[in-house]
Amino acid sequence: MIDERGVLLEERLSVYLMLLKITPNLKGYTYMKECAKQIFVDSTKKFNIQEKLYKDVGEMYNEKSTIIERSLRHAIDASLNRDGIKDFEKFMKMEFYNEKPSPRELLCVLVERAMVESNKMLANKSNIYKRWNELLLK
Repeated sequence: MIDERGVLLEERLSVYLMLLKITPNLKGYTYMKECAKQIFVDSTKKFNIQEKLYKDVGEMYNEKSTIIERSLRHAIDASLNRDGIKDFEKFMKMEFYNEKPSPRELLCVLVERAMVESNKMLANKSNIYKRWNELLLK
């Protein structure tokens, strides 16, 4: 069975990365999604990002952790050049601490926002089902 929360997370991450103008043709896109998913599953990885998170993602894709980090930084640079960071900040009504966010900062924001959105969507869905059942039972 497909985990509904995982599907919603994947969808939200894709939307946010497109809003950031980080396109799927960049390796950083794939690595950023995977890093975000792993932080979602185990939030302690955000505290040990280089030794744990990049290493785990690197093992998945048979890459060195330095390549993972460089790809993420390249994706952030591409986003900055395309004004994706500014668009993301406007859409989310927030600002990053620096003009150019670190991979860790961006990943943490992506995961936090995706979690909040996913929880809202699931809550709405359960409310809709409750209302639907109430109407059917009348």
